[in-house]
Amino acid sequence: MIPSAYKEMTNAEKPLHPLLKLHVYDWLTKLRESGEVNMFFIRQDLEDEWSLTKKQSVEILKLFHNGELEKHHKEFHKGHSTRLGGE
Repeated sequence: MIPSAYKEMTNAEKPLHPLLKLHVYDWLTKLRESGEVNMFFIRQDLEDEWSLTKKQSVEILKLFHNGELEKHHKEFHKGHSTRLGGE
């Protein structure tokens, strides 16, 4: 990802960017499924990995735990084909 675009996605002055939510959802899901990480103590790792503020990481974890990130993920992929050529 282009650094300036990533910086804009993680801008603490703006709402969480939809693409950031998708990427973080995938990252958190992989961590949860691995079983190697206690998800209740993941906030600092989330901040470090994604260059988020404490406020942003708390917000995105809340969305993850209450199912809103999963809903966002499903809605996005419902409207976008994952196959080449949009088939």
